[in-house]
Amino acid sequence: MTDYSYNYDKPDALLTGYTTVRGAELKEIYRVLNSQGAVPKSALIERFGRPLSDDTTVEADHVDECLKFLKAVDIIEVDAQNVVSLFNEGVYPDIQSFEARLLHHIRQQTENQYHLSFIFDVMADLDARRIPEEALLEAVKGDDETFDLTWRGEKIRMWANLAETIGAISYDNEDDENAIITSPTRPLLHELLQWHNQHGDDPKRFARALEWIDDAFLPVFDDRPGVPSVTAGVADTIRNLEADGVVSLRAMSDTQDVVELSRTQGGTENVATFEVESAPDRPTYWYPLDRNERRFEA
Repeated sequence: MTDYSYNYDKPDALLTGYTTVRGAELKEIYRVLNSQGAVPKSALIERFGRPLSDDTTVEADHVDECLKFLKAVDIIEVDAQNVVSLFNEGVYPDIQSFEARLLHHIRQQTENQYHLSFIFDVMADLDARRIPEEALLEAVKGDDETFDLTWRGEKIRMWANLAETIGAISYDNEDDENAIITSPTRPLLHELLQWHNQHGDDPKRFARALEWIDDAFLPVFDDRPGVPSVTAGVADTIRNLEADGVVSLRAMSDTQDVVELSRTQGGTENVATFEVESAPDRPTYWYPLDRNERRFEA
């Protein structure tokens, strides 16, 4: 695996400022570049631009915004000839999904641009299965002592819409009170746990796997002292994987090098090691964007 590299001429806009960017468009652009290699920007505009009423020109603002966002998180680079190519392809090359890769890139951002991943950190510290959007916003405001920005509801909504499409949370925005469901999807946690089980350091040690996920993708631990404890939302997904037979966990009474994980019926146990099996081919193991696509094809 190669080291992570940063684009030297990133756009200045805050990541949460890309309010028109949608996960589906980001993923489609990534798919084209991943399958075809370097592509002129004009070809991407021709493919993804929206025809205007005169049928001779296309509206390309959304394509520009997607490319700027992908460049800002170091997934693509654009050369002087406006040719677009993937960047950091050698970082975790065995991770197949765009979703996990985007989470990793968001997690690697520094200074002000870390603010998008910071929202995940605050969510984990709250350690609740369901968090009202307004409560999350107030917690982010209260915990932020770093970023030179003003936190508003649209920043939380941009994060929530993007995070939901890549399987990191669920976003309930159909009721009067928007809320974050903090459990990541099964395909995301399965993919990351399986990668560590096959390629990670100390691959069967559950603590090593979750430490890696927490550091490189999204937070999974709460902030309680003592034995590392998994947040309620992440624990629910892990227990679902276990119930489906794709993850097996081995508990130990020892408190050294273990992770505290909530039981479905109450209480906790200290998990030491784990094994991962292949995921079944059913909708609960498809990423949200793939689920929508496969339903459409059916």
